[in-house]
Amino acid sequence: MLPSIAHDKVLAVNDLSAISFIIGYRNNDKKYIKDEYIIKPSKNAGLENILNILTQKNKTKTFAGMDRYLTSTQVSKNGWKNGSENLVIVSGDNNALVDGLTATPLAASMNAPILLTKKDEIPQCVIDEIDRLGVKNVYIVGGYNSVSKEVSDKLYRYYGKNVNRIEGNDRYETSIAVGEAVAKKSQSKVDTFVVGGNGMADALSISSVAGSKKSPIILTKSNGLSSDAKHFLSSYSKDAYTVGGKNNISNQVIIDILKLSIDHKNLSGENRQDTNAAVIKEFYTENKELYENGSIVFSKSEDASLVDALGAGALASNIDAPIVLASNELSEEQEDVLTMIKNKDKVIEVGYGISSNVLERFFHINR
Repeated sequence: MLPSIAHDKVLAVNDLSAISFIIGYRNNDKKYIKDEYIIKPSKNAGLENILNILTQKNKTKTFAGMDRYLTSTQVSKNGWKNGSENLVIVSGDNNALVDGLTATPLAASMNAPILLTKKDEIPQCVIDEIDRLGVKNVYIVGGYNSVSKEVSDKLYRYYGKNVNRIEGNDRYETSIAVGEAVAKKSQSKVDTFVVGGNGMADALSISSVAGSKKSPIILTKSNGLSSDAKHFLSSYSKDAYTVGGKNNISNQVIIDILKLSIDHKNLSGENRQDTNAAVIKEFYTENKELYENGSIVFSKSEDASLVDALGAGALASNIDAPIVLASNELSEEQEDVLTMIKNKDKVIEVGYGISSNVLERFFHINR
């Protein structure tokens, strides 16, 4: 027996019947897939929720590949279908992830995608995407320990690209170098986001906002601002937001900012998901200028999965969408703010592995 459905909601189900149904969809390679589902009577109590989620399948897109490099190309293909003359390249190595997250405002300032590379070799899938985009100018973010000279030479000599490198001696100096490149494009002082150097999830949370506002993301050590960071803030910053809890942003960091006579606001929560909720609440619940598209970008919140989301910030800022960090479930704070955002009719997953519990709950609270 099949349930009665109207307006994408289940109206009636025979409690004594097992239900079999087939869901058809196309994957990222445009291959048509059929999955059969059988729900037995013992599970009928939750059947309405299950089928309501399945009817939302056409509103959910997954941009992902079998590895981090393929995932970055899938994000680029879907976000920049008409190509891009400019491209930002960052390392896909785990020890250089934060370079990619601070690069989002730079990419956004040029409406450019972010692609990942290995330290000493450009994956073929990335080369193919560079060709498809029609790239003329490449901006490498990070030093030679992240993206080697061999890679930049190959881009220049073999592919004829104009290659620029933005780097510092470490992640903190690199973030300042990127920040200067972004800030100098503005005619006036800009908002700046200060994130702990080990707070990669916090940097991802704010990356979409930073991209949309063309605002730099500056990394800091937890015990206070460096002299270079202080100089950057005093030279370029209008307002400063610290993003993250006390483990990454100490009171001393905030004191250092206030001493510069810069307006400051802290965005944080008990954990990375609550900090993510604080960011969404601050910038997306009432800010129609930033949020008009009706899209939500989901990314996994675990450190091991953040590499898949390096290109998510550039994509999200390009479509004016918030990023939701999701593990196995949404936090209460995330649920609260997501119910406040109107016109959410598109869901994008960046990278595989977002729990079905997360999407089920999201669609449930927004029916």
